[in-house]
Amino acid sequence: MHVLKSWVRVFCDTKAAEDVIDFYRGLTGGELTLSYGYKERRVRMAGISSPNLSVMVVAGDAAARKPFESVRLTLEVDDLAAVEKAFTYIGGEVLERAEGALFVRHPDGTLAEYVRHGGSAKAAVPAAAADQDGGGAS
Repeated sequence: MHVLKSWVRVFCDTKAAEDVIDFYRGLTGGELTLSYGYKERRVRMAGISSPNLSVMVVAGDAAARKPFESVRLTLEVDDLAAVEKAFTYIGGEVLERAEGALFVRHPDGTLAEYVRHGGSAKAAVPAAAADQDGGGAS
């Protein structure tokens, strides 16, 4: 398994999204490499990528962002099955499998999303977190 790209997640109100995106573009010298609305969850996701730091901005009101905030890191990998096998071996915990994604707890307690490019781009919040928050927007 190889990590191809990683994003640290940051969270902001919808009204601040453009300013936050511009801030991280300026800070990192990065480019906006992904941007989409996640309408059923009432959030916008934006990825700013640079060689040294990539940031995933999750913008929405506080209630909409809440289920996303438990996951602090998104990693794109070349092989999800290898991630699952590695976590079984090293002591991490696979919490949930979703189409194109695994949600895991690292041994230090960090919750992370591992994705395989070409998988579901909207597997950004584990179902358990969504269930705790009433399932998000309709």
